[in-house]
Amino acid sequence: MPRLFVGFPVADETVEAMVGLQSGLENARWVARNDFHVTLRFIGNVDGDVAADIDEALAEITASPVSIQPTGLGAFGKDKPRSIHAMVAHDPALMTLQSRIERAIQESGLAPERRKFQPHITIARLGRTPALSVTEWLSDRGGDALPGYTAHTIALYSANSSRGGGPYRIEATVPLIGG
Repeated sequence: MPRLFVGFPVADETVEAMVGLQSGLENARWVARNDFHVTLRFIGNVDGDVAADIDEALAEITASPVSIQPTGLGAFGKDKPRSIHAMVAHDPALMTLQSRIERAIQESGLAPERRKFQPHITIARLGRTPALSVTEWLSDRGGDALPGYTAHTIALYSANSSRGGGPYRIEATVPLIGG
């Protein structure tokens, strides 16, 4: 059963800037440079037939390339931080594409995503990192500008069932060429 998600690969210049942030925080599990992505829809474990249906549904999506603009750093999990990420601007084209992907996934038979879409790029996963340490780390690096880029493809990724999921593998890509 593959564990799947849909996302954008991250441009090399943005990857390099994020790798440059990856130090100085105890118990952080830094995301590998090849695993950076913007998640558009987490799918989870599905059987091969559902995976094939999802792949076909995604191939039908049409959209223009999308601007990905990091807007700062943040953490998920206030009192018990779980991850550090680069927040991504809610560009209208990004939000429209994400809605199309959500619809395609639901038409493949999966339940709607319960969480509100928050575009981001995970930089680190956290274990027993104190909230105060995360707050200080974010404060020290909060002004670091991360370069934006234009995403020209969406990808269907597979993940390991291990903690953190990486390394990720691109199973299929869909070019964004208009629509």
